[in-house]
Amino acid sequence: MLTQYEHHAAIRQNKDCPYLLRIGKNIRDTVCNWHQNIEMFLITNGQGQIRCGANEYPLSPSDVVVVNSGTVHRIYSETGIDYYCVIIDEQFCKENGLDTEHCRFSERFCDPRTEALFLRMIALMTKNERESSQLETAKLRIAILTLL
Repeated sequence: MLTQYEHHAAIRQNKDCPYLLRIGKNIRDTVCNWHQNIEMFLITNGQGQIRCGANEYPLSPSDVVVVNSGTVHRIYSETGIDYYCVIIDEQFCKENGLDTEHCRFSERFCDPRTEALFLRMIALMTKNERESSQLETAKLRIAILTLL
């Protein structure tokens, strides 16, 4: 299987908002890829699997998955799966005391608190896109760090 490096050049265009938000709808297969930034998924609908390095996990609604820095990963589903995906800039993490290149996060969470923190972060990202201000940006950055 072909594996590709995924570049996230756009992530550093706005230093105040060091993330990329992607929404996946009815996804059946993603490209097997890797990158230095950590990536987080919240499954919102459907069933599937994610392969993170040598580990494979089942995916269901409310699951949160963290793809650590440098980990080859791929999501796939027979029926289609929906998710929020957030890629967080490694430099932002490092500036806040989290060296994601050497720190390893647990890869899968199935608890309401983590899901609630993820949904709060998504809500703040969406709000910040509509009405950006220093206060809203600060709230968003705090939400990202709280989730991490």
